[in-house]
Amino acid sequence: MSEGDPKGFKVFLEDHSLPKGLLPRYRGNRLHILFHTCGVLVQHYDLIRDFLATGVVSCGGLRDSLFHDFTSETGILELCALGLFGKLLTGPWMTKFYAGPEKGLHYLAGVDVVRSVHNTIAQSAMDPLSLLDRQTDFFGGDISKDPVLHSIAAFTPRTDEMRDMLTLCLDAVMSVIDRQYKKQFEIVQTDDLQAQTQTARLHNIDAEELMGMFSAAKEKAPNATLCYLSSMLRAKKNKCTDYLRAKPTEKNKIVTWAISFARKKRNANRQKHEQLKEEMSRRVAAQKQKKEEKERRKIEKALKDCAPHQVEQLFPDLEKKEAADVSDIMSGTIIGRRLCHMWFDEDTNSQKMYYGKVLKTKKKKPDVLVIAYWSPKEEEEDDAVDYDMGKFQLAADVIAGELMLS
Repeated sequence: MSEGDPKGFKVFLEDHSLPKGLLPRYRGNRLHILFHTCGVLVQHYDLIRDFLATGVVSCGGLRDSLFHDFTSETGILELCALGLFGKLLTGPWMTKFYAGPEKGLHYLAGVDVVRSVHNTIAQSAMDPLSLLDRQTDFFGGDISKDPVLHSIAAFTPRTDEMRDMLTLCLDAVMSVIDRQYKKQFEIVQTDDLQAQTQTARLHNIDAEELMGMFSAAKEKAPNATLCYLSSMLRAKKNKCTDYLRAKPTEKNKIVTWAISFARKKRNANRQKHEQLKEEMSRRVAAQKQKKEEKERRKIEKALKDCAPHQVEQLFPDLEKKEAADVSDIMSGTIIGRRLCHMWFDEDTNSQKMYYGKVLKTKKKKPDVLVIAYWSPKEEEEDDAVDYDMGKFQLAADVIAGELMLS
């Protein structure tokens, strides 16, 4: 089984200034994590789709399979439905019930909240597509300014298939609530019952104490490294600090030396990590460029076998202006026209823009055009440099969206 491309995905996140924790690394059967992840995937759908489509590592076919499912009609509907329920139900559920003792609800009050949620869901089931226009979640919380919800509402297709899928989800949620809370809904609340359930917890968060400590430490010191937070938690849980303090005073020299050495080692590791990150980004960009050049050569080969008037038939997705420009290039009727061309710079591993003007056709090579190029910061008359460019290469660049003719 393929292990995927974690390094490539990390480079992708860094290149697009996305947080490394964009998708939670959680191994377990937690639906709220799944629903949250679906919402994030919808919010950044275009970027992740491009990553799956243009990645340079096949991962044993895993990438192609993910791209197929990610772009399929059914996959899109499922992502939207689950992401929507993450914002309306599971996310607010976790916020409402998974709170500390000082902020948590009384057990019986929590039952009343669930009953209210059930009634809200039952009303929403009458018009499932209205969920896309809700300004509050099922608990009454304001979500009108949630960016993920806005992305889901704008991206979700409002079709009969979507309506049916939301209906099934709403019915399933009500069925689970009815089954799990049947006894609680039938309870007659009395003063004695209020007293008996005073200390009852609404969750099993006690079993996740360590993760809670980590989250609190991360919020308190957002710039702290994972190594620091891990060391701090270990010191609290296994009483490491008390152990060190119990040692003789002369042992402090060893501890002081260890702290100084660890700091230097950390700085060295950070510098090495930055160098590795830059090298990985460079290699990914170079591999991606090679893949694009390979696809470009296929386009050039196809253009050589067709006539100018057959361009629209061969590439039906082209706009009329682009198809006309390709036909003009192949016919050699673009002498004197100006252009804007994107070139790949191997030094910076990025695309750079250049202006140009088509000067003439080579006498002995009719398929080669002489073009004067200059950068946006340069002057045409003084700094332009002439290049020989094949007309099929130029036509392929138009199709790829890297060349525009005026």
